[in-house]
Amino acid sequence: MKYETMLERFLGYVNFKSRSNAASTTIPSTPEQKDFLRMLKGQLEELNLSDIVFKRGKLVFNCNITSQY
Repeated sequence: MKYETMLERFLGYVNFKSRSNAASTTIPSTPEQKDFLRMLKGQLEELNLSDIVFKRGKLVFNCNITSQY
């Protein structure tokens, strides 16, 4: 997914349907939140970040940035 401007990228994030489920006992609490994380992972990969890992139970990504030099 390519964006022309940061505004387009931001609007893509805020318009993504990722409302949480207060009754859920899992994190992420909805399938839509999992979809959002997959989309973010894909965007990080497009930026050449590697070893992208979602830590279960936490909304945190770990990833490595590889130098081109």
